[in-house]
Amino acid sequence: RNPLKRLNSLYVRGWLKSISEHHDLDRFKLVARRWLDHPHRFTFEQFRSDAPGFFRGVWDAWGWKYTDDDVAQGALYHHGTTVFSGGLPHRMDAKGDVARSIAHFLPLAYPDFKPKKILDLGCTAGANTLPYLDVFPDAEMHAIDVGAPVLRYAHARAEAEGKTVHFHQMNAETPTFEDNTFDLITSSFFFHEVSVASTKRIVSECYRMLKPGGLMLHMELPPNSEVDDYYEFYLDWDAYYNNEPHYQAFRDMDFPKAIASCGFPAQNYVQFRIPNWRSTSAADFEANAKGKSTDRRDHGNGAVWFTFGGWKD
Repeated sequence: RNPLKRLNSLYVRGWLKSISEHHDLDRFKLVARRWLDHPHRFTFEQFRSDAPGFFRGVWDAWGWKYTDDDVAQGALYHHGTTVFSGGLPHRMDAKGDVARSIAHFLPLAYPDFKPKKILDLGCTAGANTLPYLDVFPDAEMHAIDVGAPVLRYAHARAEAEGKTVHFHQMNAETPTFEDNTFDLITSSFFFHEVSVASTKRIVSECYRMLKPGGLMLHMELPPNSEVDDYYEFYLDWDAYYNNEPHYQAFRDMDFPKAIASCGFPAQNYVQFRIPNWRSTSAADFEANAKGKSTDRRDHGNGAVWFTFGGWKD
């Protein structure tokens, strides 16, 4: 139940290869040792009751000086995604693979679709924001999140990569963009973090913000109706032991019905299993995008991304 459990697990089991040369291994060891010495130092209950205090404790463990306008949370999130990869080779140094895969998929699946204005919801540190500009370099890219520190980090990262992204601190349930603004609205690993009620409000806002002919396409966990019994059990197990309060209710949703209830025409609903672009041959990726592949591709197996959404008339 502890947010640092994976850090501790990786260190104790010797999976140091999951920490690249660009990471501060000494500080990683320091956190792991302190967790071993003080197993109740950081708890999920502390995070729930006092989130600012929890993160100040984490910064202290790393030896950082916390300030209210810091980017430390963004840096911690960015490097924490490497821990999340668990040292798996196909996920090492693969930040942004969801967006990279979707971005390359769209021109193949919809050759005439050329979005000029794109919005990424819940962008955090920007890993799955920036790759869209590699495929659509002339697009005006926007991204929103409620966390100011991760937005600061994402902005610095975009500037370092020479990419222009307009980052906004906004709640996806109440965005202030005008109607009919975007050609493409997307997100990655976002909706299972919010309630079903919030999901429907956000999707309704997506419909409002999309231009006629625009596409909403989100990458997420697949619904229970799209997985076998074992994978359903695994995701339920992960929801319980990884403290995911909205995981199960999200996957119990009828996705086409939910999307239609938010304004999208039922016949315009879409869903895809998009293979991971970096670990799939060009021929197989193209065949999948053009609907010519008969292979069953399941979310999570060798990195395949389940996506769902709809077109606005």
